[in-house]
Amino acid sequence: MSWLGVPLTWRAFIREWDPPYRFVDVQVRGPYARWEHRHRFLEERGGTWVEDRITYRLPLGPLGRAAHVVFVRRQIAAMWRYRTRRLGELVGPVSSAPAG
Repeated sequence: MSWLGVPLTWRAFIREWDPPYRFVDVQVRGPYARWEHRHRFLEERGGTWVEDRITYRLPLGPLGRAAHVVFVRRQIAAMWRYRTRRLGELVGPVSSAPAG
């Protein structure tokens, strides 16, 4: 992973594992003060609905919040677009609903 061209180390731990329904990964080491990513897989109309929920906080208090507004929010959106595209390449057509 890199941020603004600077390579970063990101290590995650699978805290919960309940195949084929869900799993939760949490950052052990990386750029966030907190990162929790919940993945759920639900059957729907002959296919699978993939639901992602992330909870995260940037380090550095007010500076981290400003970085979120300026950079990080867009980077996370780009990361989800990439993931949706890759899922489509690996498993077939993918449609996505906007985040609420």
